[in-house]
Amino acid sequence: MMVRHLARLLMRNLHTAVLALLLPIVGAPAIAQDRYPSRPVKIIAPQAPGGGVDLVARIIADKLRLSMGQPFLIENQAGAGGAIAAQMATRAQPDGYTLMLGYVATHGTNPAVRKSSYDPIRDFAPIAMLGGTPNLLVVSRTVPVGTLQEFVAYAKANPGKVDYGTSGVGTLNHLVMEQF
Repeated sequence: MMVRHLARLLMRNLHTAVLALLLPIVGAPAIAQDRYPSRPVKIIAPQAPGGGVDLVARIIADKLRLSMGQPFLIENQAGAGGAIAAQMATRAQPDGYTLMLGYVATHGTNPAVRKSSYDPIRDFAPIAMLGGTPNLLVVSRTVPVGTLQEFVAYAKANPGKVDYGTSGVGTLNHLVMEQF
């Protein structure tokens, strides 16, 4: 009985000793990794310089630079409602050194409205919601309306004479107006 008790005690201590010996080996890869970021990080902005996404990207990049001690560089890739930027982001190394800033709605609808080589769910991982953008319907002061109901009546009474502007085919602005 005493031998079994000693054997169990030895085995329990042997497991502990083996785990204690393996711990530095298991932890070594984490210790060996560089602090993130250890080099500049690229932020892809799917709009031309000066656009809303570009301005937000520059503000965020500056805050990240100050807090993380590395440059965060903006690369503008305008066109195709953000699809060009998204395709560029999917070709980047998945190492955290290429980020993309964009509109959730347009990013999600792009594959449905144009030929895209990316899947917004499979190929991307959201990491932060940075803000929101309200959508407004505005008209020129020369249009004789003051409410949405008056505008709808005016548009129906003047078929083919009401135009609207949008930031691009397949963008949230375009799709909202198509639905409207």
